Amino acid sequence: MVGAPGVHLVDLLEQGLPSVTSGYLIAAPQPALVEAGSARSVPVVLETLAHLGIAPADIAYIIVTHIHLDHAGGAGILLRHLKNAQVVVHQRGARHLVDPSRLVAGARVVFGENLEAYYGVPEPVSPGRLLVPGPGDELDLGGGHRLRFFDAHGHARHQQVILDDGPGSLFGGDEFGKQFVEIADDYLLPDTSPSEFDPAAWARSIDLLLTLRPQTVLLGHFGRCALGCDALGRRLREQVEAFAGLGRAGAGALSWEEVHPRLVEHVRRDLAVRGIEWTQAVEHELEEELGVWAKGIADYHARRSSPG
Repeated sequence: MVGAPGVHLVDLLEQGLPSVTSGYLIAAPQPALVEAGSARSVPVVLETLAHLGIAPADIAYIIVTHIHLDHAGGAGILLRHLKNAQVVVHQRGARHLVDPSRLVAGARVVFGENLEAYYGVPEPVSPGRLLVPGPGDELDLGGGHRLRFFDAHGHARHQQVILDDGPGSLFGGDEFGKQFVEIADDYLLPDTSPSEFDPAAWARSIDLLLTLRPQTVLLGHFGRCALGCDALGRRLREQVEAFAGLGRAGAGALSWEEVHPRLVEHVRRDLAVRGIEWTQAVEHELEEELGVWAKGIADYHARRSSPG
């Protein structure tokens, strides 16, 4: 359990590592898996179902907050095992699950030759097995688990967050930060991965968080958020604004190679304020993330600078 009745944490073992990416199993009369993980996460999902005594054929829904490979890349393969499940996805992401070629191509730009080793190869999802809710739509799983869907586009335009009204849990995907539990239980930073980082949309998502005021925020990375709503909102506003500001010098947009050292220095100072030393272990934990996030920050400013 993750502090929410009937909700179980599934460690999706991204890149074979624990405590990086989390899925959630809602053990309702119509059971639902929130986040499919990558193609390489499928075995651990099936093992978790067996451990919980839930038959694969009983899973009614695979709900993905967004279509990045660490959250949705395993959906097509899972459907071969979860024979009665539908995949619930944001309308902007549906076509990319049916044909994941552009999704894979975009991920390859970021991860290069490591892509298959990290995430495996996604399989297409049949259009007939998709369910595409709109903002404000509801899905009743029974047993007090009534889900409501909301757009949340700071991290990606194809992202939705889901409120489980019964226990008051908000499944936040990547919209409410990435919690580095290996550094500190409550150390959280915004994930500005390319190519749709949008600070203005992120501000709207923070407003949504403070309006909904869930009892629990369940993150895609990793687990239950250790911060309450107000503290989480403040942290995200502060860091999203700071991250965005690192991508400009005067009136000009910076390349990601220029953003990267600025971002590293910002995070080092942020850690120091909390009394956390920049050790080799901390650097190893954040190194790849900071490179990817620098690319997302630079991409945001490049898009803003482009005519049209």
